[in-house]
Amino acid sequence: MHELIYGIAAKIPEIETNQGVQIKKPVKLNPPPAELLANWLKHPPEEIINLWMQHALARPATPREREILLDILGEKPEPSTMGDFAWAIVNLPEFQLIR
Repeated sequence: MHELIYGIAAKIPEIETNQGVQIKKPVKLNPPPAELLANWLKHPPEEIINLWMQHALARPATPREREILLDILGEKPEPSTMGDFAWAIVNLPEFQLIR
């Protein structure tokens, strides 16, 4: 179902020392991510997709991406679906290369 979003993975030949430290060290966000994502629940799914894709990837979603992301969010986004949606976007190799 989410093969295009979750199925793409870039291979990293080796982890540098600094990357290893960043992976192990947790970061506390203020406000917490759940609170940040909950703020998006008042927006319709199409608007969420448009804004996130534009800010995260500096481009609109392709028709296939839009279809998958709408499937993740559902008609009325909930906190759990917003978490899945955010996870799908930030794990795109394209996001990781741009940001």
